[in-house]
Amino acid sequence: AMSTKYLGETFDIHTGGVDNLFPHHENEIAQSEGAHQKPFVKYWLHVKHLLVNGKKMSKSLGNVYKLEDLKQFSFKTIRMALLIGHYRKQLDFRLKEVEKIEKSKGKVNETIQRLLETKTNIPANPKTQKIRDSFLKQFEQEMDNDLNTPKAFAVLFDFSKKTNQLLDAQNLGQADAKILLDAFKKCDSVLGVLNFEPKQTDVLAPELMKLIEKREELRRQQKWVESDAIRDQLKEKGLQIMDTPSGPKWKKVKLNGLD
Repeated sequence: AMSTKYLGETFDIHTGGVDNLFPHHENEIAQSEGAHQKPFVKYWLHVKHLLVNGKKMSKSLGNVYKLEDLKQFSFKTIRMALLIGHYRKQLDFRLKEVEKIEKSKGKVNETIQRLLETKTNIPANPKTQKIRDSFLKQFEQEMDNDLNTPKAFAVLFDFSKKTNQLLDAQNLGQADAKILLDAFKKCDSVLGVLNFEPKQTDVLAPELMKLIEKREELRRQQKWVESDAIRDQLKEKGLQIMDTPSGPKWKKVKLNGLD
């Protein structure tokens, strides 16, 4: 009755756990199609159960995760951790794996930030549109193939890598960046795991800026040991330095488990 009221006599997708396949969902089909003389659902997606460290999640085993255990992650990270496994296969949910997924997501978000920061005013390269179209075509093909999210994410990561290579080669202008950003947004309209908000520009303490400038001078003099020592010193202070063709970039990192 509820599905008919809100979705109509026939609707596209019905999901549920594999334990609902019989008799629960078979009963739903019999009741609805008997009442309306129409196909009930076009596609059924039955999800395998979640495992925790290789075992079924169970209170008796004491391996149940609570909200407090997941608070260290954003909802987008948790969503990605669940989507990155195929729905037809059991997903082994481990916090260490979620941490790895968070880093992978962070790398894609860094690529997006680099595109947002691209301001060079040069004409768009025709190849950029082809790269965008090829990516979206591959992504759509994987999603159309029984919601093959693991391969869809692999396509996304590869696209992010290629975009970074273009940025590193300084072959992208603002027009190109807009084309590639559009591709990321179209992909994320399905996945809902990425971030497109420009980062707030943090003002570094003067002593940190002096260290960064000193390191750049040492690099120009090819004094790699000394420059690496300053890089390590900055990391101990919670600052990770990334060398790019356009100069050093930095980001704040967790220090002793804290932000």
